[in-house]
Amino acid sequence: MSTRKVSKLIPKTVEAMAEEYNSLVTGLGATGVLLHYEESAAVEATADCTDLATALVLANSLKANLNTHMASTKLHSVADTTNPTTEPDATDQTTLNTLVNAIKDDIDAHQILAAPHRGIGGSGSVTAAPIAQSVADATDLATSVALTNALKAQVNLHVQSGAQNINVTGT
Repeated sequence: MSTRKVSKLIPKTVEAMAEEYNSLVTGLGATGVLLHYEESAAVEATADCTDLATALVLANSLKANLNTHMASTKLHSVADTTNPTTEPDATDQTTLNTLVNAIKDDIDAHQILAAPHRGIGGSGSVTAAPIAQSVADATDLATSVALTNALKAQVNLHVQSGAQNINVTGT
């Protein structure tokens, strides 16, 4: 085969392979097997919090990373534009409580969306997020620390729950 024919064949082959892979991921996603997979070990690598200062750092980092995750069309079939957290970054106990309670609502709502998750929500249910957060809302330092650490675990579990899309452009 000539170089010219091979160079035209390879992009088409890669494109076809990507389409097959995406079709497989979509099909498996409909069974609850695969949703998306974050390439890094965890979307949130900030250390668990133990006090107000570390809770502020983790909560603000969670917000930024979760919003980036929701916007990703590499990890979702479409971006989630409905559930990004819009609360301002936390600067004290009151704003921390507000922020982590909002993140809790937003990640729970994101997980059950069918469109970004190839027709299913969470780990397989369109009606309830199987990894929905059951930790109480933040009302003081102890509850905000507990909720922030639980949200970190929940976010990391969610983003590591499957395969990502392959986007082939320019072929």
